[in-house]
Amino acid sequence: PRLHRRQFVLGPEPWLAADGWVSEQISPSLHLSRCAELPVASVADGHGVPWWLLGVALQSDADAPAPLDQLAEHAQGPLLVLYASWSGRWLLFSDTELHIDASGLLGCFYRTVHRGPKTQLWVSSSLALIAALPGCDPVSSAAPELHLGKGMDWYPPPRSRFAGVKKLLPTQILSLAAGTEGRVVARPPLADVPKPKT
Repeated sequence: PRLHRRQFVLGPEPWLAADGWVSEQISPSLHLSRCAELPVASVADGHGVPWWLLGVALQSDADAPAPLDQLAEHAQGPLLVLYASWSGRWLLFSDTELHIDASGLLGCFYRTVHRGPKTQLWVSSSLALIAALPGCDPVSSAAPELHLGKGMDWYPPPRSRFAGVKKLLPTQILSLAAGTEGRVVARPPLADVPKPKT
């Protein structure tokens, strides 16, 4: 199997991590590098803002248009209302924000890197790639080491096995805008959560 198949890296510089990867500039400070086998589509919304859809999004509402058509018509209201009926394994982003599918099936790890006076945000579906960015010091393991079948044998998100690398939760939106203080914004749940009366 090919290394890093159907993975992506989003960051301030292009990075062709393996054979068969391609890169495109999204904005002056944002590049999408990905395996050519990872599906990608781009469309401008009703305000003219370009959005990129990675992976496969399927419309589960029989009365609603396909995801890209729905996005092209979207001109008002929160984006959550738009993709609440989408299923599949997908990630949606503009040059300022990033959303993931309701189950987080297309994983999204992110890391902030300090290079001199600049602070860079890197995002990837691959924990291995985000931990080994070119020109950056390697990240240390977050320890403790896990043992399969003994106690809790996974790192609960938003943690990962590496210090400084976090995983985006489905109830979060990642801000890609430069100079943003809080990178993660809470997203309301897709369905109303009943509150107990007592």
